[in-house]
Amino acid sequence: MKNPGSASLALLVLVSIGSGQTARRPEFEVASVKSNTSGNNLINIRPPAGGRFTATNARLKMLIGIAYSVKNFEISGGPSWINSDGFDVTAKATDSNIGIDQLRPMLQALLEDRFKLMVHREKKKCPFTH
Repeated sequence: MKNPGSASLALLVLVSIGSGQTARRPEFEVASVKSNTSGNNLINIRPPAGGRFTATNARLKMLIGIAYSVKNFEISGGPSWINSDGFDVTAKATDSNIGIDQLRPMLQALLEDRFKLMVHREKKKCPFTH
């Protein structure tokens, strides 16, 4: 039997879009989330600056990755449109001197509120590790 501590594990974020209650997190002072209707495929996610987070034509899967600090392959579940539909997000925190680590819980709360996002974290063995 192998030592369980030696197995390579990856974080798997299972996404469920639906109703549910979650713990309260810090929130943006002001935020807007709209479907992108530009018709082009250009995606622009700007690094947070001045307490602001801005994304243009971003896929929900990308936003989840930023909010929870995970990679796309670590996200599983949810409807097919989380990787195809684009959204424009503009959000401003009360404190203009915070960085991405302080903005992440705010983005999590925003996604939970606007998309009724529910996240379940679990560790799974990666098929590409030994």
